[in-house]
Amino acid sequence: MMETINSEKRHFPLYLKERIATYLVTCVFLGILNIVVAPHEWWIFWVALGWGMNLIKQILFWYYTKGEEEKR
Repeated sequence: MMETINSEKRHFPLYLKERIATYLVTCVFLGILNIVVAPHEWWIFWVALGWGMNLIKQILFWYYTKGEEEKR
């Protein structure tokens, strides 16, 4: 087995799992709604892109600040 630099396991927090699940379910629902209501205009792309960028920002913030929280 390969040894990592930080040997302790990092667990993804529950609040981020819930936000990812909410994002996926909502985007699927809005995608279906977009197909039914206005199939010629793909506005779901902008919703998924904006919300997705915010979600990625939250995940990166958690990832890079987790070590600092444990040092306190």
